[in-house]
Amino acid sequence: MTKLEEILRSYARMFNPTDDQKFIAKERLSTCIECEYWVQGKVLDYCGKCKCATSGKVFSPVGGNACPMGKWIR
Repeated sequence: MTKLEEILRSYARMFNPTDDQKFIAKERLSTCIECEYWVQGKVLDYCGKCKCATSGKVFSPVGGNACPMGKWIR
């Protein structure tokens, strides 16, 4: 999967998530908020390591590998 495909699929999931996807996204966001690389921006929160917006990134279909720091379990 290319990075563009991952981004598009992440946002598609964000706008119409299943209950399981919502649960996983919530777990991932909690991990991001605790991370030293997470940036709470004025307009958008994002990962300081990969520069992705966390609102969409937490819905990544790539699984735990989507976190550049390897902090996501799934």
